[in-house]
Amino acid sequence: MATGAINAANLLRGPGILYSSPLGTAFPANTVAAGKFATTPFGAGWVALGSTAEGSEFSDQLSVEGIEVAESLYAVVQVSTGREASWTTAFAEVNRTNIKAGLNGGTSTTTGTAGTELTTVGPPALGSEVRNQIGWQSEDDTVRFLGYQVLNVGALGFKFGKGTDLASISIEWKFEKPSTTEPWVMYLAGTERAK
Repeated sequence: MATGAINAANLLRGPGILYSSPLGTAFPANTVAAGKFATTPFGAGWVALGSTAEGSEFSDQLSVEGIEVAESLYAVVQVSTGREASWTTAFAEVNRTNIKAGLNGGTSTTTGTAGTELTTVGPPALGSEVRNQIGWQSEDDTVRFLGYQVLNVGALGFKFGKGTDLASISIEWKFEKPSTTEPWVMYLAGTERAK
């Protein structure tokens, strides 16, 4: 069987690093040196969300409907009716930042210091949910993703299991279209990613 040339430099592996920030936080400069983005790319206001149970997944789906006529069994033309983009993950680290990301904001207070801290987290009032920006960078520092406005639409789920099963926080962010740009953008660094 004939196969095309395989370019290992174009393979993309690993869960990467997922970031979040409030709306309006400055996006990182997309400076590329030696075919890669900076290894510490996201600046002030961006928080690394830590490890995930099984990585994360992005999808962007085009919705279409066919226009049909009686003389054809096939649609005569397919018409775009919408798009929906989402980012799903399950945070492996249970902390205030990740719980609030799943709640779209909410309230939190911490009292005490030096090992006596007590943190209380509660959901936001209905209608006062907070949108965020998200960012992701691949482990090889050649792919960067930015989402301009997201809201968790999935149920905030904590999975608790036995033995080596770890607790995780489920997230399903849906992208909204900001007034000045498309909902997301992906950047590719280096010669091999430009092919």
